[in-house]
Amino acid sequence: MVFLQSMRNSSLCFLALPILTIDPEYRLQMTPEDLHSLNLSAEHQPGIRDGILCLALIAIAEGGFISANLLAPIVIHAADRRGVQAIRVDSSYSHQHPLTGKEDACS
Repeated sequence: MVFLQSMRNSSLCFLALPILTIDPEYRLQMTPEDLHSLNLSAEHQPGIRDGILCLALIAIAEGGFISANLLAPIVIHAADRRGVQAIRVDSSYSHQHPLTGKEDACS
């Protein structure tokens, strides 16, 4: 687990997981604007293991249903210490990818 905490407001904190722990076959797809924001070449899509950290934000709904946002991962270019929430333009993934079934939901 990773905690993304605001440096300006310490009470603001998000729970995240490395995206490959949720979907080992996940394919990162970023817009040219997002690549530019991270100082990456727009010529090709980066691999997640190539100095790129890709995190899925985790949500826990009322009733305990836990899901991950695979549609808009947090992408961090470690070498430049820059990050962006890379919203996919395709709909290959869901913003509510289930991590638990109803029977597994925590109370």
